[in-house]
Amino acid sequence: MSNWKDIPRGKSYLKNRHKSLLVKVPPSIWINLYAELSNFILEHSSLDPIYKEDENGDEVMTEDKQNEFMNIADNVEQIMRTSGLYKGEG
Repeated sequence: MSNWKDIPRGKSYLKNRHKSLLVKVPPSIWINLYAELSNFILEHSSLDPIYKEDENGDEVMTEDKQNEFMNIADNVEQIMRTSGLYKGEG
């Protein structure tokens, strides 16, 4: 398994790729894609409970799992970018 920290960061990696190889993704699809992938990774890798019931009886993500989700989402977005996807203007 590769280390996510070894993935090239930022536009410097993409400027070496030919523009025709990049895929512009509408913002709503970009958000949905990284959120769905991040949630999938979290749910399939977590050993601890992800959700708890709040005072209103709603099921909410625990604070630790919310932080973990955000970290996963950052990595997923970076993978999307290094794969040639980029978020379009919306």
